[in-house]
Amino acid sequence: MAHGTYKRQNKFYSIVMERCENDTISKILGEGAYCKSDEAINEFVGLSTGSHLFYIDNYIDVLNYNNPRTKMFSRLQTSIEKNAYSINHLNFNPSMIRTDDGLIFEHIKEDISYIYERNDVFTYNDENIYCVYYFWLNNRMNHYERFYKRIQDLFSNIGGINQFITIFAIYLNRLYNYYIVLFDTEQLLFSSIDSEKSDNNNHLSRSKKIKDINLKNNNSERNKTQISQNNKDLSHIRINNTETISTKLKNKPQEKKVNMCYINYNISNGKYIKNKTFLSYLYFKFTCGKNNKYYKIYEHFRIKIISEEHLIKNHLNIYNLLKVTENKRRNYKKKYSYKMTDLIRLV
Repeated sequence: MAHGTYKRQNKFYSIVMERCENDTISKILGEGAYCKSDEAINEFVGLSTGSHLFYIDNYIDVLNYNNPRTKMFSRLQTSIEKNAYSINHLNFNPSMIRTDDGLIFEHIKEDISYIYERNDVFTYNDENIYCVYYFWLNNRMNHYERFYKRIQDLFSNIGGINQFITIFAIYLNRLYNYYIVLFDTEQLLFSSIDSEKSDNNNHLSRSKKIKDINLKNNNSERNKTQISQNNKDLSHIRINNTETISTKLKNKPQEKKVNMCYINYNISNGKYIKNKTFLSYLYFKFTCGKNNKYYKIYEHFRIKIISEEHLIKNHLNIYNLLKVTENKRRNYKKKYSYKMTDLIRLV
């Protein structure tokens, strides 16, 4: 079979089953072979016998790497009758499996075969012909292509996976960096507050000691009468001061109360955020700030500190302080000059 049914140079294959003839059977079986009598042949045909044609069909399975084309036997049964015969036109479509399984470069393998499509049956009257089979090759091809990944494709996939891991790690690292920034902000705030408190306590204790020493020296030089008189004066002053303070407290307007108990509890005690981990911060982010709300305190504080509004306010405050202390700074510059050691110590 070749070229296809739609071309003039078409080639097909045929099988014809006809009544036995002596001049033909001797060519097939050799000299001395002869046909049975017409009575015996008619008796045989009259038993409603049939012919069974077995031919090879192909089943295509592109998922089977080693054997994509599986061969199998198909059977076509045709009855044999007197004075009539059938012509079976068996139509086959060509098939081709094209496989590219190169590791680095292109490596093409082609497997050409055929696939059974249908059988067209026609019946004619004749007493010498019993059955005819025609095998036709159509011009419709079943084309299959298989492509397998090469080494460079695998590297590309690995690169894509690596890129996904990198992006995920970047976002995770960014979240962890935000957590560390908030944690460091909290640590810096509390350490600065504790430092200021300790400095104030030391200053108060030194002032108290100096007052006690001065008081002892004055008491040794003064007599008892002067001491009693001074005590009376002091008591009168204390009473007046007490009345003045109480009057001020009564006249002082009350500050507006804000419901900041939750915030004050966390900031003043500083217990919660210190004990929390990165997982608690992730939970805070994944819930859109609905849980673990104490992180919002430090986020808002940090945003306010580094905002342009806050920088402008600081600039204005410094300007006002410079204006207020302008005369004192002039007198100070006359007596002292700036030293690098003093500036370093100040920091």
